[in-house]
Amino acid sequence: MIGAFLLVLIGFMLDLQRFYAYGVVFLISGIFTFLEPVLPLLPLIVVGCVILAYGFVLLYQFLKQYPKQTSGEVAGA
Repeated sequence: MIGAFLLVLIGFMLDLQRFYAYGVVFLISGIFTFLEPVLPLLPLIVVGCVILAYGFVLLYQFLKQYPKQTSGEVAGA
């Protein structure tokens, strides 16, 4: 619960909406691990996968918005 609270607090302080989602996912996976202790590292694995997936989405959007320039192009032209 402390990790979820810290993620939400960081999201609030830096005005990053995605950190709210990270905190909720961390809290839900932590509760699941508490109720069903299958793998103690499950909350970290789940949150890591969510952050990685969101990072790939942001990278795809960035590359789509700013495509790689070919060798003969001039920037801003």
